[in-house]
Amino acid sequence: MMLRLFSIFLLAFLLFSLPVQGKESLKVAVIIAPPFGIEERASGVFYELSEQICKQAGVECLFSFFPYARIVNHIKSGKADFTLLFSNPTLAANAQQVSRILNLQNIIVGQQGGRLTSLEELQGLRLGMLRGAVYSEKLAQKTDITEYRADTYVQLVKMLKNGRLDAIVGVKTSIFHAAASLGVQPEEFFGKPLDLGYRPVWVHVSNKVSVTILEKVRKAAERVRTSDLPDRLAIKYYQL
Repeated sequence: MMLRLFSIFLLAFLLFSLPVQGKESLKVAVIIAPPFGIEERASGVFYELSEQICKQAGVECLFSFFPYARIVNHIKSGKADFTLLFSNPTLAANAQQVSRILNLQNIIVGQQGGRLTSLEELQGLRLGMLRGAVYSEKLAQKTDITEYRADTYVQLVKMLKNGRLDAIVGVKTSIFHAAASLGVQPEEFFGKPLDLGYRPVWVHVSNKVSVTILEKVRKAAERVRTSDLPDRLAIKYYQL
């Protein structure tokens, strides 16, 4: 009897001593840039796309919201595993670009009355942009403009409104949403924009993530990209 009780106790001890295999998780960094990342309501286009990719990959999302430059640093340091962003040299060196998920239009725009028709006209102007972001290779190579960097589009629109900037470069949808959040009517405040074309938003997965999870995310991202979710989210979030 004692031997049987001892055996049961030993078996129970061994079972409870085994490591518990929880669900795999990814630290997802979402940019603070409505309508793509809305920190106050934990929502937005990038948030919902990331959520669906994680769900289809069978991994748990651990969300945090940051400005662009901090996300890049977090991917580099390992504090973040996953993000949806335009690429830049630091991201390209520290993460795998597993899928193009969206294409977003970028513009350069000033206040009403101003009009830019080429990058050459930027010479000597004060141009505001998100810290760390690259919107155009040609623009990144220009050395005859004065760049002002900020963490959010709201900050940039305020600087333009207060006369501290001559123009802003960035995602058209985010610039217009930032203006609307400040009570500014975009069609009345902004001049005619210079169209920089469309730039791809990539699903970035840190080089520190295992190959197994990377491949799960790659396949899930492709399924989400080819679904109707991106179009449905555009309808849901893009309206001012």
